[in-house]
Amino acid sequence: MHHHAKIQRLGEIINQEKLNKKKRAYLFGLLNESHQKLLEEYIQKKRPKKVQEVVYDSPIQNKIITIFDEPQFTAELAVQLSRKYPNHRIALLDTDRLMPSLEVYLNVNTYVKSVYSQLSLSQSTGINLLIDGHYKQLLSRKYLDHVAIKSHKIRNLFFFSGSYRLDDYEYFRLDAFNEVIKVLRLHYDLVILNTNAFIYDAFTCVGLMESDLNIIPLKGRLPELKCMKRQMDFLSVKQDLTEHKTWYVLFNHQKNQMNNKLFKEMVQGYYLGNISYNKIRDSALIHHYPLTKIGNSNTKKQWEKLIYKMMKEVNRNESCK
Repeated sequence: MHHHAKIQRLGEIINQEKLNKKKRAYLFGLLNESHQKLLEEYIQKKRPKKVQEVVYDSPIQNKIITIFDEPQFTAELAVQLSRKYPNHRIALLDTDRLMPSLEVYLNVNTYVKSVYSQLSLSQSTGINLLIDGHYKQLLSRKYLDHVAIKSHKIRNLFFFSGSYRLDDYEYFRLDAFNEVIKVLRLHYDLVILNTNAFIYDAFTCVGLMESDLNIIPLKGRLPELKCMKRQMDFLSVKQDLTEHKTWYVLFNHQKNQMNNKLFKEMVQGYYLGNISYNKIRDSALIHHYPLTKIGNSNTKKQWEKLIYKMMKEVNRNESCK
């Protein structure tokens, strides 16, 4: 029994410490052949079984996800989804009419020279060309793909940039925007909308209302969270915004901020996950790092978990309609 206890202890050390081959061989060399056999049996018996990661790979078809006022999160999410679903067509539209900035995070162009449009280059942003195409009845799949900005590294992501012209805020009509959203849903497997933080902006309201899932990324600061909850509660009453399709994410979250458990309680369980702070993310804009390079193995796992739960909720909301 004394020898068995020692062998058990050695087995625990090997399993817990994950010793390299050299150290493992040294420990085995201290034992005779029969004890070596017992040790190997114990290690195999007690070694934690590798849990195979479950990937929610249900087909995406004509879904809309709206991100509320966090372009950096939106850009990273679009890149992650495009890499995870390479055979799906993913559209990304910047609907922020006050401060569009997705092209900065994606490190792509803002303007598109279109053979279909007479607009000046300063007006040739994605959303301008979409609305212009609506009035000209040009919104076919061919036209959409033509005016979309594409990255040579991510061929299945079609980006439509926002307008920097404040005049457009007044002249963009809501009915035209509604039609654009419908056409995008028809021609792409997944549409991602980025909105501004102004809940009285008609485009923001439409984006939140027409989506299959709304995501509110926050850094975990209490005043910010309280303010956002009040706004979403207001919209659920005034605009009949469906509460169960609005979910929260801790994004660029640091350990000294609100912990996951408290955050989950405050959003009443509507918590998708956490994407931790990453110092590379801060310098990405300065050094023009591609978003595919942001993140270590832990960040990648966090994105995997978040996307799994996100797509699960998207499909669940679809079945509830």
